[in-house]
Amino acid sequence: MTTSDRRSDEVAELNAELDASLSATACTIRFGEVLAARGEATAALNEHGRLTRYYPDGTTSPLGQKSGAVVVPTRHHPLVSRLPEP
Repeated sequence: MTTSDRRSDEVAELNAELDASLSATACTIRFGEVLAARGEATAALNEHGRLTRYYPDGTTSPLGQKSGAVVVPTRHHPLVSRLPEP
């Protein structure tokens, strides 16, 4: 194995370790709470599967009501799986 091959393997391994570390950390952060603390409005699915805007003051407003579409979350999606159970 040449030095450049070894270096390439080391970079790939480092990238994989970094990706795993970032993914693990991201799973523990409640981004909605972080953004609300900064005064930012967020959007997420409510307990009925409807896209909803959440304001820092605790109020909410529905999004996308004109289409009448309802998003049905699946627990297999990496983001939706972190939603609290209804």
